[in-house]
Amino acid sequence: MLTRDWRWMPPLLTILYEEYTARAAVRLLRDETAREAVVPLLAAALEQRGYASDGLTAATGDSLLQGLLALRTKFPLEEAREKVRINIAMTSGER
Repeated sequence: MLTRDWRWMPPLLTILYEEYTARAAVRLLRDETAREAVVPLLAAALEQRGYASDGLTAATGDSLLQGLLALRTKFPLEEAREKVRINIAMTSGER
């Protein structure tokens, strides 16, 4: 079984709340080119906080980023964090 490392997702969610408005998140969701342009900035921000950014640049990275951006647009930070925690636990086979 392939084990995935999603430890970068909660800190990236925090970065999205700290550095991007909900309106900016909507723009990034709608514009693939803008999302691609921001990935190196987000990767650098993750690395500055001591997290690997390879998940963000992996094949599934864009869809996961879109999911985090959607959370950024719809929920308060603590609720979004809980949703990410639950999703990671379910995907990892935890309960």
